[in-house]
Amino acid sequence: MSAKATVRRNKTAIQTILSGDYRLILNKVYEKELINQREYNSLKSIYREDAEGHVIELVDKIMNKGDDTCGAFLNLLQTDEDIKSTFPQLKDLNEALCVSRPVEISPPHNGVESKVKITPAKGKTMFDDGKGKGAQHVTPCSDRSRSTINDRTLLDINNELESSEVAALCFLCSDVVSRKHLEEIRQAKELFSRLSEKGLLENNTFLKELLRTIHREDLIIRLKAGSGNLEETDARRVLSNFRIMLYKIYDDMTVDGLESMKLLLKSKLGKRHLDHCKTALDVFAEMEKKELISDTHVDELYDVLQKLDAKLAKTVKHYTTRR
Repeated sequence: MSAKATVRRNKTAIQTILSGDYRLILNKVYEKELINQREYNSLKSIYREDAEGHVIELVDKIMNKGDDTCGAFLNLLQTDEDIKSTFPQLKDLNEALCVSRPVEISPPHNGVESKVKITPAKGKTMFDDGKGKGAQHVTPCSDRSRSTINDRTLLDINNELESSEVAALCFLCSDVVSRKHLEEIRQAKELFSRLSEKGLLENNTFLKELLRTIHREDLIIRLKAGSGNLEETDARRVLSNFRIMLYKIYDDMTVDGLESMKLLLKSKLGKRHLDHCKTALDVFAEMEKKELISDTHVDELYDVLQKLDAKLAKTVKHYTTRR
């Protein structure tokens, strides 16, 4: 059984046990670099959730990172002395948490299992689950734009993405999908349908660039396995360096940094609009609406970031020199 399957099979028990001290397990997975700084800040700042809710979010994030991360997580639960002493109930799960055999990998890269390519039967809609329950806003196969990416693969990717990642993908696609349509999107499969209509899924290059930008290399492996041998093109002709630059700032910004940025922009964006901004990407979207930033005008953003973090300001400076 793979490590990810082992975590999934014992998910409820793991979550119940770790809820006894969710701050300890959060700090431990961060120390072992199973989550990055932004993910740590996001998990630490979750509100309106009890201890179990925090642990559920953490375990889901670990599972979304693929088999290697799940294996490291299981090893941490079984070998870390602080964890073993804090959660003695884990001893009862030791046998269940052991991965019984090595993961069979194809292709052998990054410990991520590739999925068998499944082509939907003729006449089914994109992302049809085989029970006649396809996604909303999906046009029939006979009418929609050609997509050479396996529909089953796109559904698998949809199921692995968290809501925050879907929001990030929508932001990155702001130049190719209308804002009105993006506001209606709640799941990645809805975004994929819009991209298919635009002809952006006729090869895997654009989606691969999107996934690479949000650090989901594990899903790129799955995408390649479900796409066949396709000719690659330059995705950055569509995915702008401007969007990538803004995402990098969001990725590196701390929770405190976000609050400070909102405070500095309060007079120009207004408290009412800023109160609805939960991430730096939300703030950037509001700045675009107010025409404070664009792909050719980033001075306002640079001035704000200089007051917050020289490293973040340097990201903007680097963009302007390469524009």
